[in-house]
Amino acid sequence: MFFPSDYLITELSLEIPKLKPILRSVGNIALDEMLNSPDNKVEDFLNLKLDINRKTLLMVSTWGDDSLLSTQGDNFLERALELSSIYNVILSLHPNCYNKKSTDGKRWPHLLEQCKKTKNMYVVPPAGNIFHLMKYIDLYVADKTSLSLYFSILEKPMVLINNPGMAFNKVSPTHLIREITPLLDDVNEFTSDFIENVISNFNQAEYSELSQRICSYKGQSLTRHKIEIYELLGLSYKPE
Repeated sequence: MFFPSDYLITELSLEIPKLKPILRSVGNIALDEMLNSPDNKVEDFLNLKLDINRKTLLMVSTWGDDSLLSTQGDNFLERALELSSIYNVILSLHPNCYNKKSTDGKRWPHLLEQCKKTKNMYVVPPAGNIFHLMKYIDLYVADKTSLSLYFSILEKPMVLINNPGMAFNKVSPTHLIREITPLLDDVNEFTSDFIENVISNFNQAEYSELSQRICSYKGQSLTRHKIEIYELLGLSYKPE
């Protein structure tokens, strides 16, 4: 079983000792793609019609009954629209948010259409890749989406939204992130004053330690995968 970090393997081995012999730490290939993406901020912002002189927010929701969009969807998008008068706002929704079951009878799809037409806002297309944009983000806000695992590696300010329906194992990387990240119960509390306070008081050292726990072998994940796969096949890996 492949896992992204030495820390997670150590913790999981303590929880379920019988798994230890089959656990391997290999890093994360998708994360390496994000870390190695070129910095083309001026060109990217021009293409997305964002203001290069503004701070940029990434606002994210996964899908499901306890997701941010399902529980506070109208307020979430209204906040995004209001904040676009001060910040660039990149809005990313899980592809399943667009299906009929998620949108029927809801007001937020109409707000989403308004977001698409609003200056200094970019709505990521369903299943669109935003890894190349992550390094430009000044503050990230989301629910329980796995995208938080990737963003946390960048060691930049984050805010997460609470929901009573969410529960996490103590070994879960998401649980680790939530231990050091500001949490909000109500998305209406996500104001410009709150945003500036989070950015100003951001403790990068905490996230640097977290980054090491969540992912090992940064930039080397593909090689780590090859080494482990070759070993499992009884072969010796020779670098190209």
